[in-house]
Amino acid sequence: IIGLLLLAFLANSLHTSGRDSGIDPGRITWWKNSWTARPIELSYSNAGSTGVSLTFKFQTTQTLATGAYVEVYFPSDITAPGSELNNKKTVKTTAEITAYDDTWVTITGVTLPSASGAYGPFRLITRMY
Repeated sequence: IIGLLLLAFLANSLHTSGRDSGIDPGRITWWKNSWTARPIELSYSNAGSTGVSLTFKFQTTQTLATGAYVEVYFPSDITAPGSELNNKKTVKTTAEITAYDDTWVTITGVTLPSASGAYGPFRLITRMY
């Protein structure tokens, strides 16, 4: 019985505590090294504006190699050119994103909704595929 309990304990420990830092996406947070009033900046914020640039300011807890992807999911009432399924826009990075360094991604050509109000929510996901 003791051997069986020890085996169950070891199997559970391997399953819950193992983490591969090479594929772990880590966390995305707002800038920590520089002050910014807005983690998401819009070049224009008037309802119905077209050709708007949105800049997402963030940092990651994992270094992402050149060629990694940042997926930005927009609310359904905001239109981003080249959006994919679920109003997602994928941006391929052109430089390494170093862990804990402030960085940003800008998406241009966005059309804001015709109704005024708050815009959001947005979602960012990083991927190495």
